[in-house]
Amino acid sequence: QGEDDGSINEIDIPSQSAETDSQGKTWFIGHQGTTSIATFYNGIIEIEELAKPIPLEIEISEYESGMIFMHGMDASGAFEMMTLDTTIQDSIEDGRGFLNFAFLTFFSIVLLVMGWTVLDRFRKY
Repeated sequence: QGEDDGSINEIDIPSQSAETDSQGKTWFIGHQGTTSIATFYNGIIEIEELAKPIPLEIEISEYESGMIFMHGMDASGAFEMMTLDTTIQDSIEDGRGFLNFAFLTFFSIVLLVMGWTVLDRFRKY
C-alpha cells in the first residue's frame, strides 16, 4: 500500500491479481479454486465469500464502472473472462439484501396482523 509520503506498507494478503475501485477499496483476487476475495479499505482487511470458486488462473484484471474483469485460463487451458460486480453488496439483487428485505416485509405483515387482532379484541369488550 502506497502512502502520501511515498512510503510503502506491506500487506500479507496472497493474491493472483489486485484491483482498486473508484472508492479506493482494493480487491485481492486469489488463485484458481479460491472461494473468497480479500478487500482492503481504510486499513481494514475483510474477506468476501464468493458464490462459486474462481474458475480461472488470472493473468490480468481491470476495474471499470463497478465491475472487475478478470482474464485468464480455465482448467482446460482455454482463455476465459470472469466478471465481479463490486456494487452488488449494496443492492437488493444481493442474496443477503433480498433475504433482509423479505424478512422485514414478512415480519412487518405479521406484526400488523397481530396489532389488528389486538385492536379488534379490545373493540369487542
